[in-house]
Amino acid sequence: MQWFLQTLRDYPEIAIFLTLALGFWFGNLKFGKFSFGVVTSVLLAGVLIGQAKMVTHRIPAVISDSVTRPGPSAGFGQRTM
Repeated sequence: MQWFLQTLRDYPEIAIFLTLALGFWFGNLKFGKFSFGVVTSVLLAGVLIGQAKMVTHRIPAVISDSVTRPGPSAGFGQRTM
């Protein structure tokens, strides 16, 4: 169990996707006529995974790197002739 928590701490991207996956899975379960819904389940899964005492200073860097990193083209806004 300790290796799993250490992996989540070392790679916060895994924690984000694990939160989404668990939330979607649990949100689709029904207990009789009751279900939490996907949004509520993702939020609850995030709270539970957040109890792993992760250092989250890397998460904004991971998100901003994926947004600002240029794609496979020659350059943004550049035309090739």
